[in-house]
Amino acid sequence: MKKATLFILVILLTASLYAQRPHGQGGPKPHKPFNVEAVVSDLSAVQKKKLESVTNDSKKRVDKLQAELKNVRQQIRTLMDKDGDNSAKLFPLLDREGVLQAEITKEMYNTRLLIDEILTPDQLKELRTKLAAERPKRPHHR
Repeated sequence: MKKATLFILVILLTASLYAQRPHGQGGPKPHKPFNVEAVVSDLSAVQKKKLESVTNDSKKRVDKLQAELKNVRQQIRTLMDKDGDNSAKLFPLLDREGVLQAEITKEMYNTRLLIDEILTPDQLKELRTKLAAERPKRPHHR
């Protein structure tokens, strides 16, 4: 259980750091829900329907948060480009940026918990094994 929790925390930390990369590198990408069906082989029709519902609901919430985050980051860039002391306006926006990023990460984690409730222990084991095997192939893990 500790390994699974550590694994999830590492993924969430990586995702949050990746989303905070500088604007010149493209900014946050639209949220694409993880496709459990592509990884777990023996999902029932009921499980597929529940997974679709969970991921669609999560996508809506994350997309809304990311849109707000994009707006906050644009305001931050605008203030950073202005001359003079804009601390009074800038600092609350920087705080809001952090809160939004945390909310996105929490939403992703909550979605993962819901997915875990839908899958059987054997399916969870298959999912973890396949994700662990894929991890070194991802560009941000090199």
